[in-house]
Amino acid sequence: MRTALVAVLLLTTLIPSCGEAVDSGPIMPLSDLADSYWSPTELAGARSVADVRAASKDGETLVVNGRVKDFIPGHAVFTLVDTTVDSCRELEGDACKTPWDYCCTDPTLLADNTITVEVRDESGQPLPTSVQGFHGLDHLDTVAVQGDVTRDEHGNVIVAMSALRKR
Repeated sequence: MRTALVAVLLLTTLIPSCGEAVDSGPIMPLSDLADSYWSPTELAGARSVADVRAASKDGETLVVNGRVKDFIPGHAVFTLVDTTVDSCRELEGDACKTPWDYCCTDPTLLADNTITVEVRDESGQPLPTSVQGFHGLDHLDTVAVQGDVTRDEHGNVIVAMSALRKR
């Protein structure tokens, strides 16, 4: 019985190596972000990233809908891109290995349609944890984020997140 079990285990581990490599994709990191930031229900009244960049006011509380672009490692910070902007994965024939970097998109268009989202501590600094992996959150996921808007001296729009929901 023991010999049969060892043989089955060996076969199941060796078979995938006979031929093409099996790529299960990148491993999803775990996030230490508190579950209180997750919204169990849809966040109503979501605005587009483009609208938030163009018309939101400093200090305004709102909900924005966008697609996750980048995560800042070790910090609870990520960028959102307007859902009308195509990533490389939407372009027919594009074989980009990192479609979430929008390398195929005009940089000016991308800048005009991107905002930053931060999860902050009591002193206003980003928490020292990644948001990637929070409820399975990954690049190019479409999300709704609720939070307060701030604008810096360069015109960048930052949303201090209080709630998130994947769409």
